[in-house]
Amino acid sequence: MKKSILLFFIAFIFYHNADSQISKGNWLVGGNATFSRLQNSSTASVQFKQTNFEIRPLLGYFLKDKFAIGLDPSLTFGSNNIANTSTVITVGPFFRYYFLDTDNRVNLFAETGYDYGSIIGKGQGKGQHLNTVSFSGGPVIYFNTSVGLEFIITYATTKVAGFSGNNNKVQFGIGFQIHLEKDK
Repeated sequence: MKKSILLFFIAFIFYHNADSQISKGNWLVGGNATFSRLQNSSTASVQFKQTNFEIRPLLGYFLKDKFAIGLDPSLTFGSNNIANTSTVITVGPFFRYYFLDTDNRVNLFAETGYDYGSIIGKGQGKGQHLNTVSFSGGPVIYFNTSVGLEFIITYATTKVAGFSGNNNKVQFGIGFQIHLEKDK
């Protein structure tokens, strides 16, 4: 029974005709969540482990077919084994482009964004400001004419004020997007 439901779901996704609503004048509302874990493997006396959970809502507008701009604030909760916890709050613009036709059930997107924010919490970095530039992309699968599930890979580089160097990361995420159709 479970296999039958899974096969029906897959067939529905790939064979049902959908309008993805990535047309000029429509709104994009949604967000994604990511989880990351970092652990160093050096022979240093202090072994470092960091765990982060990020929530990133998104609001955008399609200036033209397949091209949207908007804002994506984020909230990241982090902790590590050196008794530091932090919360990072950022906001900034994004630019997103969909590569395939507007009526495809499956589409591919690329996105770039800039975020400015602050670190709040305990430990090193508290009160510091940061700047992040990111590049994301991946497939989106539409369940119906408006709702899509995204599988995202992101490369981001962050510069924290007062610290030398950059923090670079690659992360994977999953998200939902709702494309609100304009009134006709």
